[in-house]
Formats: sequence, structure tokens, C-alpha cells
Amino acid sequence: MRRLNGKPQQLSKKETPASRRHAIAALSFFFLLTAVGVLSVVLTKPSFSALENRRLEAFPRFSLSALFFGHYPDHVASWYADTFPAREKLVGGASFLRRIRGVNSASIHLGLGSLQDFDDDPEPLDEPGEGTTRPAPAPADTTRAAVSQSAEVEKVTAPPAPDEKGEVRAGLVVLGDTALELYGFSAKDMTRYANLVNRFAETYGIDTSVLVTPTNIEFKLPARYKSMTSDQKKALEFLDGKLDAKINNVRVYDTMAQHSGEYIFFRTDHHWTGLGAYYAYLELCESRGFRAAPLESYETWEHAPFLGSFYRSLGGDAKMKANPDTLTVYRVGAPYEMYCYTRGLENKPVRDYLSQPPESLRFTEEKYIAFSAGDPPYARIVTENNTGRRLLLIRESFAAAMTPFLTENYDEIHVVDFRYYKGDIHQLIRGADITEALFLNYISAAGSPVQMNRMERMFGWE
Repeated sequence: MRRLNGKPQQLSKKETPASRRHAIAALSFFFLLTAVGVLSVVLTKPSFSALENRRLEAFPRFSLSALFFGHYPDHVASWYADTFPAREKLVGGASFLRRIRGVNSASIHLGLGSLQDFDDDPEPLDEPGEGTTRPAPAPADTTRAAVSQSAEVEKVTAPPAPDEKGEVRAGLVVLGDTALELYGFSAKDMTRYANLVNRFAETYGIDTSVLVTPTNIEFKLPARYKSMTSDQKKALEFLDGKLDAKINNVRVYDTMAQHSGEYIFFRTDHHWTGLGAYYAYLELCESRGFRAAPLESYETWEHAPFLGSFYRSLGGDAKMKANPDTLTVYRVGAPYEMYCYTRGLENKPVRDYLSQPPESLRFTEEKYIAFSAGDPPYARIVTENNTGRRLLLIRESFAAAMTPFLTENYDEIHVVDFRYYKGDIHQLIRGADITEALFLNYISAAGSPVQMNRMERMFGWE
């Protein structure tokens, strides 16, 4: 207040002291944060993420030992972040804003076109701080590495969309109702993957296999556009040269190429289909001397319509929606029990199934969880085979479609998703008396620096 002609006068807004305005702004912001914090606790928490194909963190069970000697505060923080109300809508909104910001150009990361980066000691490229090209990680796990390129793929004459013009969006080549994920090879990170597998086999002294699968772009991209993406066959040959001789490298490239005219990859999702996983499973069985049941012996369930990760990455493509995928699961004949864990072995397991019938998923858009319950951080599968073999499966989401077939060949399968697992992997290996290990990954995950960081962190080998 001030006085004018002896009378008190109200200060105008412009004359309000800056400190008072700042205090009002700070209090408003404080009350807003408090309200959001309270609402985030009291509102209904989601328990499953369709975007990531996994169950979300459950609130950790309290105990004094967990508080003082475990990681109870970290688990609470993970639960809070994982189950924040409307989390997926917020992520989707952020993706939408990014698309709006870049709507006039396509942002992608190209392969070299030539393959000089397959040398053991590749020359540095133009990209600052990178010795090699950067791979494109899985759409649901992390953002794709990219450099800007304004592009529209010309009219193509090869499948899957011969009469459609294509375009590059969100790191994908979109041809009609089909999307193909660009791949960029990194000698550095593929070497990291091989070194980790080699170290694992040396550390534990157990039979170790590696199965790295190529992706659909390797077989469906017209030849004239091959310079847009790195050669995956040469990338897998590079990996083979880096693995120790004692590692069983399951080479599935030729098999996938032979069957590339079949429905072995989805059009709206980055994963292979159950059929594609079965063909790779046959190669694994041949390499290990196992029996494989014929495909026609399996009962099947179909889930439709299925619109996957590419559809979501593109913000809901109209052509994909008009012609969605069909997801087929193969029901295994071997009796089994499957238990999923949220973190390690310390929390109560949830009973689940390797193959889900259509009626069980009729209320969810994400049908991929029909395979092996999606992406639990850890799952234990027990069969009645009496083979004496117990498998540790180090995986990401590509392994979900193959896991059911593995129940034909093992007594126990311990499934660890290195992206989410928070237990003691060394204790698990010792306690479960593991006899074999399988690293099953798709090529973009095996050559991704983000995924290699996660895998090394799980083993404590950073």
C-alpha cells in the first residue's frame, strides 16, 4: 500500500514488488507439485504396460532387512515411476509432440552403404564421438539413434506393397501397410556383445549358445534401397568371428532367408511371428542334437486384430489399422508350470501361461503377451521331461515367441529379461544348478549400446 494525498492507495500489478510475485509463483508451483504427488499415489495404479509388453512393478513387501540391507527404497522408487497414472498416455503425448515437431522431414539413421566398418579396427566415421554407425534399438525399449535425412522412398515393385509409395518415418521404412526397421551396424557394440557372451561361458563353465536373428528389412526391402540399412548377414558373420570356438552360435540367417516369403515377421510390429520363431527353434535343436516336434503337431490359437510396436510408433497408421496382423500361438504339448516374478526371487511369483487363448486377451490391444506372458523380468518354467537339462535364457522380447517350444527339451527354463531383471543373476545361476545358457536376441538389441549397458549392468561387468 502507498499513500496519495493522505489516502492509502492499492499498488498496481506492475508496481507489485518482484519478490511478492515470485513468492506467489513459487507457492502455486509447490501446491501443483503437491497435488500431482498426492494424486499419483491415491489414483488407481496400472499393473500392466501394453506399450512394453510387461507387468509393471508391484509395491515391494516391507521388512527391516530389505530396508537396511536390501534395496527397498530403490524398489519403491521403481514402483512409483513404473505405475505413475496415465504414464503411457504421457509417453504417447511426448511421441506425438516429437512427430509434430519433425513432420516436414524424416529422421533416420542409415547404414554405411559400403561395409568398411566390418574391419576389426574400423576407421572413425563423421559422427562425433562414434567409431561406428549406431544401431536402431527395439521401438518399445528406447529411442532410435538417428541422423536427419529428408526422404520419400520411390514407388517400389517388390513385396510387400508393390503399388504403394513408401516413406521414412520414425526410423522406419513404411511401405503401404508394412513397416521395416532400419538397422545400423556397430562393430564396437557387436564386439561388446560377443565379449560378454565369451566372458559368461568362461566364468560359469556351462554350455552356452547364441541365437541372434535378423529382421524383416533384410528380406523385404527392395534392392535399390539397401544402402539405407546395413547388411545384417555380414553383421552376423562379424559376430561369428568374435565368438569363442566353444560357443554354439546358432546360425539362423539362411533359414529365415529361405522362408522369407512366408509369414515369419509381422507387418505392424518389429517381432517375428510364432512361425518365424519355430524355424529358428529347428536350427537350435539341430545344433544341440534335440528332437523337435513337427509344426502340425501343435494346436494353435489366433489373436486378431494385432497392431504392434510399429503401429504405435507411427501414431496409429491408417493402412495398418485397415489390414492388421494376426498373431498365432502354438500350444506346446509338454506339461509345465510357469511362474513370473516382478524382480528377482524375493517377491511372490504369479502363475501364468506360455500361450494365451483369444478370450483371455479380448480386452487388451496388445496381443503380443499371448507369447510367454509378455516380458516378465524373470520367469521360471518347470516341465516333466526328466532330461537333466536346466536352461538359463538371457533374452529380450524376441524370445517370447520361441520360449514355448523350448519346454519340449528342458526340465527347467529360467527366463531372464536383462532389460528389467533386478535380482542377483549369479545367485540364480548357482542356486538353480543351470546346465546350459542361451542368449537369444534380435540383431538390433545385440548391437545396441543401450542394451549392452543393461546386460553388462545385470552381470555387474560394467
